[in-house]
Amino acid sequence: MNTTEKSLSCLILAALSLGAAEVQQVKGRASAPIGATLKNGDTFATRSKSQSQVGMNRSFFRVGSDSQVKLENGQRLVMEKGVMLVGSDPGRRRQTVEVSVPGYRMRVSGTIQVAYYPGQYLKVTVLEGKVTVALQSLAGEFEELVPGQMLIINPSDKNLPEPVEVDLGRIMSTSQLISSPSGAPTTKNLMDAAAVAQGGDRDLQRTPFMFRGASPEMLLLVADNAAGGRVLADEQSVFKLKNDLADTTANVTQKSYADGLSYLSFPFPSTEPSITLTRTGARTKELTVLLTSATDDFGGYMAPAELHGTIRADSDIFSAVDGKKLIFESHEFGADPFNDYSLQAASGTDIKTPSQVGLGILGALGVTINTATLKAGDSTHADELLDIRATERDINILKSTLNSYSLTIAGSTVNSGPVQNITLDQTAANARSNVNIGLPTARSRVTFSNSTQLASLLGHLMTLSNGGEITVENSSLAAAGTLTLDSLDTSDAGANGFVTLRNASLAADVIRVRASTPGGDQLLIEGGTFDADSLLKFYAGSSSKLLFRGNVVVNSPVAVFSGQAVQVDLGGNVQVSGRADVYSDNHLYNLPGFGTMNAGGGIIQQPQAAAPDF
Repeated sequence: MNTTEKSLSCLILAALSLGAAEVQQVKGRASAPIGATLKNGDTFATRSKSQSQVGMNRSFFRVGSDSQVKLENGQRLVMEKGVMLVGSDPGRRRQTVEVSVPGYRMRVSGTIQVAYYPGQYLKVTVLEGKVTVALQSLAGEFEELVPGQMLIINPSDKNLPEPVEVDLGRIMSTSQLISSPSGAPTTKNLMDAAAVAQGGDRDLQRTPFMFRGASPEMLLLVADNAAGGRVLADEQSVFKLKNDLADTTANVTQKSYADGLSYLSFPFPSTEPSITLTRTGARTKELTVLLTSATDDFGGYMAPAELHGTIRADSDIFSAVDGKKLIFESHEFGADPFNDYSLQAASGTDIKTPSQVGLGILGALGVTINTATLKAGDSTHADELLDIRATERDINILKSTLNSYSLTIAGSTVNSGPVQNITLDQTAANARSNVNIGLPTARSRVTFSNSTQLASLLGHLMTLSNGGEITVENSSLAAAGTLTLDSLDTSDAGANGFVTLRNASLAADVIRVRASTPGGDQLLIEGGTFDADSLLKFYAGSSSKLLFRGNVVVNSPVAVFSGQAVQVDLGGNVQVSGRADVYSDNHLYNLPGFGTMNAGGGIIQQPQAAAPDF
């Protein structure tokens, strides 16, 4: 061997010792082709509907769709997302493979299947051999797992949970990483032996649950790929439930494969206009259906997640405890800025929860509800709340009907994007108890338009925009208690919290409307009728104007008007049935060039500084 050949041989040996690996199989699309050598520090990734195997020194790993793994020193793998099968080849002294994800590390002497989605969950299943799972932050916190055991971890948990038992035979028959078209892994015989040793446990049943820590979630699966559904076979595992449910001895089954539940779901197939979520056995407090955007064959974005058709849930899904809820949530595994992870309820969508079960509509970005009906139970029980939220983008509700015991429509407290719009257009929303629109800590622009009707039948109605504009136009708002529209923001000098009531109808025991922001504001009342059984307050900010236009009718024993200027435009008239207390430094009414104000109980004028608290 000459000097050059010796040098090349040494380089190859050095590369292998540093953790070089070879891509052995590729199905679909991957970041490296078959035969490619991966060095220490390289990242290997697959695209949608792809699968690959990489061989290392007396070990291997297989990755499924949309997965990403980084190679580090020796036999160490850093899993960044996706599903992976890791095994050390059989032999007298088996190699130990190290696998880590943020916050956790594993030492594998055998074969494991790992599913990891950042911020969602980590699931580790031992198929044969042994593995140690440890927290990276606490040296003494670890679990030693044996074949047939699985850890399902919420990344926010501070401790490792107790393992659950799984049916190895079921997992091996359903896992696409094990029953691969590329052939069985080298450890298949050892996995078969572990399944035989486990024996037939009749207590193990198929379950529609994917666990997040100690709180189970149940998620819908569309089984027919041809109809647009997506399936992760890893999620079709079999679990023996322990300590997570109201009945710790019960098992969960599913009605049929078509009604199964999994981590990925929507869109619903168009051939299924009616869907009922079902299950028997143990019950859960909250059922969450995670909806994913439609994608093309390569995982590219096509359309937001969509609800459509008639959707119902069997009452026996839920445990007999307070706080039961059915949640539909659009969801994404990565932070791709080009994908729209909004949630849409298409025309004709009809969702109703069982009695005493709330309903949540949560958009990872925005929410659009168009010509839909959403009902939380019979609107007679405190748990029958309807919660509609969007993380960053707008909430648009058009030509829809909403019914619940209580109603919340709001953006996110952590919104860092543009001002969110909350719009109800030609919509009827009724709640037996309180109605809350917006949040005091998140700026939003709120609009009720075109004959929208919003009512709190026995409670209070509150709209808070935190410095955003509020508009009620050709619409009716009502509450048995207090009706509040408030754009208050005391800290942001750039906020312009204009409030406009144009041909509006407001009715409540107490009506309170305020436009008050440091950057300038105005409260405009243009026409409309306002019925307050006890008290009405129209407040503009300390440096702005309360402006009346057209014919405004106020039926209230006491009406309090406050602003730096209180003005009735020429041709306008404000008619108050009771007493009008006007707190202003500029009374611009009943004067030449201005409109008129009349009050059956008289008009009392005082400086703005003397106005009572809002």
